[in-house]
Amino acid sequence: MVEIPENPTNWTELIIKEILNSGFEESDILEFKSEINKDSDGIGKTVCAFANSKKGGTIIFGIDTNKKNIEEKIKGLEPTDNLKTNIVDQYKIMLPEIPLENQIFNEPPIKLNNGKIISILKILPSKLSPHQFKHKCYKRLHGGNMPMLIDEIKLMTIESARSNLGILLLMNENGLNKALIQNIIQTTRPEDFEKILSDIVSLRNSSSSSFLYGQGHLYEYQVAISVARIVENIDKLKASHILFETAKRFWLEDVKNNIISSVTPEQAMMDIIKQLSNNILEHISKLEEKLQRNVIPPSSIFEEL
Repeated sequence: MVEIPENPTNWTELIIKEILNSGFEESDILEFKSEINKDSDGIGKTVCAFANSKKGGTIIFGIDTNKKNIEEKIKGLEPTDNLKTNIVDQYKIMLPEIPLENQIFNEPPIKLNNGKIISILKILPSKLSPHQFKHKCYKRLHGGNMPMLIDEIKLMTIESARSNLGILLLMNENGLNKALIQNIIQTTRPEDFEKILSDIVSLRNSSSSSFLYGQGHLYEYQVAISVARIVENIDKLKASHILFETAKRFWLEDVKNNIISSVTPEQAMMDIIKQLSNNILEHISKLEEKLQRNVIPPSSIFEEL
């Protein structure tokens, strides 16, 4: 079985030939198009179905599967400056619009010996699903595009709303955590250590954990990494609270036995807590850069059906 590349840029003419030679047909994640036909809704329906799916999909333009010979199947497209625009025009009327980061073309296109090119479009699963094309929502089934049933649309709308709520909860939680972490970093006196512990206890990562395991796969890899690091470092900060109590107990025992240390448990823990706090701030900043802030609720599509 030939492996289908996730990244459109990793496709080559050889991989396409291997897939065609293996008898691999169009599937729920792959479709071939011989040309960009402005009179056909095929591209729009396929893009809509891929965006509404959990895995997304890839469209390879310039492949005619009706031909028998492999060389004839790989016909290619005429290279033009507005090729990508012509492809996008086939589905630009989709509602809601597919986010730009969910549409990935191979750059540069694959050049063929006949002077033509192969263009590849990867559609990632959309956070704004269900999408509709010409008043219908499509799903991918048995290598084709099928209109979704009303119950399927309702369920997807509810899941999408939940997903958007998860993003809002994540952003809100990390906004509160950011304020607490900044307070912790700015508190430098060991005598104020109880205030630091109070702020640590107030930190929360339940929404971050829920996002990570429930919908992190819908976002680029670095988003999931940042959320995971935030959760990890908050857990370590909370564990430092227990570690401090243990260290303080031993320190008090040493004081009773006239064993004097120049470093108090508060002073010893300050550096660890500050380092963990800085780690959290760093990953919250990365998350804010990567995470899409324009969380758009699913469109009211039921009136259109």
